[in-house]
Amino acid sequence: MAVATLRNPQTDGEFSASLSIHSACLCLINVNNVLSCNPTEHKSLPKSKSSDVKVVSPARSSSALERELRALRARNKVLANTLRSISEVADEHYVKNHDLVWFAQNRCRFPNHDKSKKLETSEDHREDIQKLRSKDGDYHHGMNCGVLATSRLFKEISDLSHGLSHVDDEKIIDHHEDIMQDHTEKVKGAKECFPNLSVN
Repeated sequence: MAVATLRNPQTDGEFSASLSIHSACLCLINVNNVLSCNPTEHKSLPKSKSSDVKVVSPARSSSALERELRALRARNKVLANTLRSISEVADEHYVKNHDLVWFAQNRCRFPNHDKSKKLETSEDHREDIQKLRSKDGDYHHGMNCGVLATSRLFKEISDLSHGLSHVDDEKIIDHHEDIMQDHTEKVKGAKECFPNLSVN
């Protein structure tokens, strides 16, 4: 550390100041560099070659996004159609086997019931009714019960395709998490009730 005695010319007074020799030297060097700087001596920076600059084409980016959007729409159509097919087939088997299970459980109890008479004369159920009346009737009734329970399960868990057709785009965007949660709870309930053989 250097101690310097300085004189103030205006007051003719003296005062002492402590100054780091290292700091003082750095200050003098920086001032000298600024004073000796000649702007004309600086060379301009080399220009970049056109081959060094990579430009992202907005047209290409837009085209890629458009292709991705078309792919998502196509995939959504395939998934929606698959869900719809599952729901329709499940509903078809559910209705048919619901009638057959009801008939097997109630034909003796309610022989004069309108539904019993309708099923007895139905061409759509004629072959299945004959199987229920045969010596293997219990076996066929068991098969009908199994198909009823399974078709009911898939009918319930595939109802999402029907529900989505009544939901607008804004609701899907803003509330898709809630819709998914509701469907998850619905699937959970359907699985807990399986096999559901109720026909009443």
